[in-house]
Amino acid sequence: MTVMKTELREFSNGSRRMRGVSNAIVGVLMIIIIVLAAGVGYLAFASSGSHTTTFSTTQVSTVSATQTATVTSTAAPTNGIVQLRVSAAASLTPALQALQSTYQLNNSVSLVYNFGSSGALETQIAQGFPADVFISADTTHNILLQNKTMLANGNTYQKLLYNYIEVFVPLNNPKNITTLADLLKPGVRIAIGAPASVPAGKYTLQVWSNIQSKWGNSSSSDFKSSDYAGYSANIMTHVVSQTTDVESAITQVLTGAADAAFVYVSDGVANAAQLHGIVIPSDVNVQAVYTISVIKTTSNLTQANTFVNWLVSPSGQAFLKKWGFTPLA
Repeated sequence: MTVMKTELREFSNGSRRMRGVSNAIVGVLMIIIIVLAAGVGYLAFASSGSHTTTFSTTQVSTVSATQTATVTSTAAPTNGIVQLRVSAAASLTPALQALQSTYQLNNSVSLVYNFGSSGALETQIAQGFPADVFISADTTHNILLQNKTMLANGNTYQKLLYNYIEVFVPLNNPKNITTLADLLKPGVRIAIGAPASVPAGKYTLQVWSNIQSKWGNSSSSDFKSSDYAGYSANIMTHVVSQTTDVESAITQVLTGAADAAFVYVSDGVANAAQLHGIVIPSDVNVQAVYTISVIKTTSNLTQANTFVNWLVSPSGQAFLKKWGFTPLA
């Protein structure tokens, strides 16, 4: 019995010694793990910080530049369809939008439009705004680009179509405007395109000058009434809005901000359900000559020329005629 107790005591002591050794080993291992984890964490943090700094100063800029290039200068999107960028006078908005889906389907291109006043569009292109085709509601702004040698095809442009000025009033015509003299009635508010940048505005001033010199001049064979004497200055006092494009002038009438607008004949076709037109006779009217060009910096010369050639073709001219424009022939 004594021997057995002694053996049990020794076994117990040995177990305690083994547990002590095990605990010591576990402790050492835990310290090593903690040290290693701290080291790895530090390295990861340092590495992460360096990567974040590099991304924020370099990678983001690269991505931004790539995205901008994709939007503004890359002609072929990932689906392989060429983007044809067309900067066009605002008066062409309804016609070109109506053309878009059919033309794209038949020619495997994506038409990307930029509508505005011809003057603003010309300025954009001159300053580097990406465009493949430019359509101006006059010759002036294509000539300005030509003078800067910014046009393709031997630095040339060509005529596209004609248009004329017309007066439009609301369909219910609350001011009872039926003649050009009625526009001088007290309280009549008129909207026109800003003559400095909108060709329709420039043509409108020419129309007023013609009315005054022909219909208001008692010594003229075309004299109609003294109501038209001093017409240019008198009607200008009724102008309440000089808009940035013809679409905005139409909007002034549609929203009731103006009682009449001097815009294009084609604008009446696009808004026939809401507007009534007062025709300006040809003897005092002005012919607007629209011109079209391909921009020299285009990377899609073939597709741009194809688009231009179709618009000036009999098929293209017939399509534009449906929208109130006058074909070249």
